[in-house]
Amino acid sequence: MRTDRGQLLLAVGALGLLVIGAVVFAVIRLGGNGGGDESPPAVSQSRGEAAAEADEVAELAMRSIFTWQPAKEGSPGAALERAAQWLTGDLADAADEGESDDLIGPPQWDAWAESGDVVTAVAETVERNITEEHDAVRTVDITRTIQHGNGELTPMELMRVQVHLERPSADAQWKVSEYRVIAGSQSGGSPWR
Repeated sequence: MRTDRGQLLLAVGALGLLVIGAVVFAVIRLGGNGGGDESPPAVSQSRGEAAAEADEVAELAMRSIFTWQPAKEGSPGAALERAAQWLTGDLADAADEGESDDLIGPPQWDAWAESGDVVTAVAETVERNITEEHDAVRTVDITRTIQHGNGELTPMELMRVQVHLERPSADAQWKVSEYRVIAGSQSGGSPWR
């Protein structure tokens, strides 16, 4: 009788170890997500995330490019250099190689510099024209305000810009490859189009 009980205990123990091993294997194999009942994100979710990321980069780049401190900067090229982390292609080359120092500012640049004015920009995506895996196009409204040295604020004409973005792979950061002013004032606008 003792051997039957010993064999039973040995069989139950072996079975228990087998079950524990299977559970550990399943947890490791399925990434610890509680049994694998979570489904991967739908395509529309990943496209939605990609679209939001493209919006954010377009807005950050445009805000940086159109915010100027003429009293401290030689030209709007300094703003292009500040935006370098969000740029690619010819725009990135111009920012990296210092070509942007030769850019001509708007006609008001010298007056703004003399009076200590700062031009600030707020950028907002108003249309998601295209979002594909490697390319995106955004329409961005840029609201600029001149902050005068005496504390007064002067709004500038709203500017609408079409922004082209690229990324080499789905997990890479979006970067602005080009932009062009499509509506609003060209005066005080940008020399890059």
